[in-house]
Amino acid sequence: MSPDLESDLREKTKDDKDREMDLKVKKTNKIALQAIQKEMDLEKMLEQEEKDKEKDEEEELMLKMRQEKSKEVHIYYLIKRTAS
Repeated sequence: MSPDLESDLREKTKDDKDREMDLKVKKTNKIALQAIQKEMDLEKMLEQEEKDKEKDEEEELMLKMRQEKSKEVHIYYLIKRTAS
């Protein structure tokens, strides 16, 4: 094999390996970015779920407070009526 051919072959092999490495790096970066995006989406979902839960709990508390107030008013009128 001639020295020029051997040199060309080594250079081509090196270029092929470099391209292959570049592709692997790009693929790895893409996968990493996808994982980060999924994590961010999950965090956003969890935050929304927490907000929804807090809103539901607040509405439930408000309902219970109205029910208790209604009971107090009802008891007040019963006491007032029986005292008359």
